[in-house]
Amino acid sequence: DPSGREQGEARVGGVWVRGPSLMKEYLNRPDSTAEALREGWLDTGDLGFCLHGELYITGRAKDVLIVRGQNHDPAEIERAPWVLPAVRTGCTAAVSHRPDTGEAEEIWLFVERSRSAPHDADKEIERACKQEILKATAVAVDRVVVLQPGTLPRTSSGKVRRAEALRQYLASELAPPEEVSVSWLAKSWLQSWWAHFRWRLRRRGGWQSS
Repeated sequence: DPSGREQGEARVGGVWVRGPSLMKEYLNRPDSTAEALREGWLDTGDLGFCLHGELYITGRAKDVLIVRGQNHDPAEIERAPWVLPAVRTGCTAAVSHRPDTGEAEEIWLFVERSRSAPHDADKEIERACKQEILKATAVAVDRVVVLQPGTLPRTSSGKVRRAEALRQYLASELAPPEEVSVSWLAKSWLQSWWAHFRWRLRRRGGWQSS
């Protein structure tokens, strides 16, 4: 639990590990080392629970939404709107944010509309998402941001990057990827060919850059 006491069976808590293969420190980062390592234990930053001798990972501690003193699992909020035909399954991100003009944290949901959904249906999608989340989790979402398909940033393994989505949105950088067209493919091919050509020249010693 937050105070460092071991949780009981089937209770979610922080996952700590230790063993002979555990790192000793972060190189030249004593503050990070002190934060991660505690009396020989490494705080992985994951959340999970033990049941019948097995460990189950439920998410990342940094992704937990803390609003008005209550903890909320972002995954539960994100899954609720997937039943809507206008929402892309697996393409939602729930985050907490305190606006500059606000006194408390708010829950925001980024949601990609399905390709079949009309572009003028954003208000209806917002309303439907709030209703489904309230019905499924009893959580009132403060804002729903409807995005074009493919807009949410992801990791190399395909997981939605919640914090990065919020950062890009606040910086007005959250935008859909460039559409694939003949000209886009031709441009990408030329860039790849030119990079390969330069690499071959360097290997042969026939061209140098400074």
